[in-house]
This record gives sequence, structure tokens and C-alpha cells, in this order.
Amino acid sequence: MLALTAGCLDFIRGDGPLEFEAALATPSDDALAETGYEEAAIDGEEFDETVEFGVEREIHASFWLASYTKQASLEDLSPDADAIEPDDSDDADEVEEEDGGGLVPDDIDEELLEEVDDPEDLIDGELADDESPSSESGVDDGLGGSPAGLSDAEYTFLAVSSPGIEVAGQSLNPLEGMGSAQLIEEFLDQADADVEDLEQVETLTLEVLGDQREVDRLHGTVTQDGMEVTLEITIGSFTHEEDFLVLAGIHPAAADGEAANVERLMESVEHPLETP
Repeated sequence: MLALTAGCLDFIRGDGPLEFEAALATPSDDALAETGYEEAAIDGEEFDETVEFGVEREIHASFWLASYTKQASLEDLSPDADAIEPDDSDDADEVEEEDGGGLVPDDIDEELLEEVDDPEDLIDGELADDESPSSESGVDDGLGGSPAGLSDAEYTFLAVSSPGIEVAGQSLNPLEGMGSAQLIEEFLDQADADVEDLEQVETLTLEVLGDQREVDRLHGTVTQDGMEVTLEITIGSFTHEEDFLVLAGIHPAAADGEAANVERLMESVEHPLETP
């Protein structure tokens, strides 16, 4: 009892809440410049919790959420062109070798062929007059251009710093004790993002804030505008300077080199920092 601070005495007596405050954690400016990420927001959040130690007491805690984004490459979000099979249906135009070097479909009127000098001219004219359904609707066919609704897609990096809340040897931080998949689901729920089939694919070790930290890499799927995209999520959590930190990067698994960018951001994280 003699070792308790005045604040803790007030907490035990019920005269006031026990307060905890985390210090900010962010990637370095150099790492952000190298990887192409930009600050989206640095928000201070608060939560209150009621705990019971024979009697109910209030805990007030504040934490930081720093988010960074980078414009996604549409090539990373488009379907694989090699996976799209050609149309071999019976409705496709049949091509004959005669009267046009194999370029004249069967259904072109023979009288029209007699009126032109070169059958290929007729084919070129027919194709020029045809209107593409995709050009009318503005929906891309997946082989080029911008698939509908994906032009605003972004890669994301998060740095969360929450206080290491401990009372009477018991941790009361709601994030501590969660596994990587649980932490991801918690953040995605807050963002109203629907990622399915989360699966851990590897664990790697990075040097973050002077120590070797284990970081998990998971894959999950998300559906955007009717197209299924595989996401890669790299996440690590650990305690540093009495705060509990969660670092996470989210991007399409097809994004070449983006995993290395996420690792660079994680290894550059600085903590504790002064609040903005």
C-alpha cells in the first residue's frame, strides 16, 4: 500500500478513475518517403472500462491510431488475364479460308462480297461500326483500364499505441492477449470491412525498436464490385515502454514488392513520440 501512487489510492478508495495514457508511435519520415505512403490521420481515442476488485471502479485510458495510405495499382486488383478463357462457343463467328484469307465470317451476305474489291475492307467496316457493350456501360472487361469502383482503392499501414493497463498484476488492455487473426478482425470490424477466409501463411522476424519481433503474415479475400481480391496482411504486436503496440500493413497479395515496403515501415517505427 505504501508503494501506491496518490492516483491509485484514489482509485482504490473510489474517489476517482485510474487513468492511463499511451505515447504516439509512427513510422519514420524517411521510410514513408521511400515507400510512397502518406499520412492519412493521427487520431487520439479514449475508452472507459469498469473493473471489479471487490467493488466496481472506473478506468479511463487513451490511445493513438496513426494511419497511412498509398494509392493502389489497378494491375494488382485486376483479374489475371491468363485465367480468362477464350470463348469457344458455337455462337462465335466461323471463319473460312476462301474469299478473304480466312477473315470472312460465314454469315456475311455473298452479294455484299461481290460489291467490294477486297473482302477485308468489309470486315474492317463491320468491326468499326460495332459498339462494344463495355464501352457503353463504362465497365472494364478486366484486361485493361479501371475496373469499376477500384480506382479509389488504397494500401494501408496502421500503427496503434495503447497503454499497458495493469492493476494488481492483471492486464486490462483489451488488445493484449489477442492473436494476430483476432486483432485483424477487431480492426476490420471497426472499419466495416468484410474480409473472409483469413489464413496465416508465415511468421517472420523483424528488428523493431531495438528488439527482434515476431510478425505474422496472413491472407484473406475481399469482394469489390463483384471481383474477388486476395489481401495480404502483415501484423505484429508487442509491448514497448509500457505501451502495447500493434503494427499492420494491408495490401493486395499481388502487389509486387509491397510486403517489403510494409516491413520497412515496421522496422522504422519510432516510439514514444510527443503527441501532435
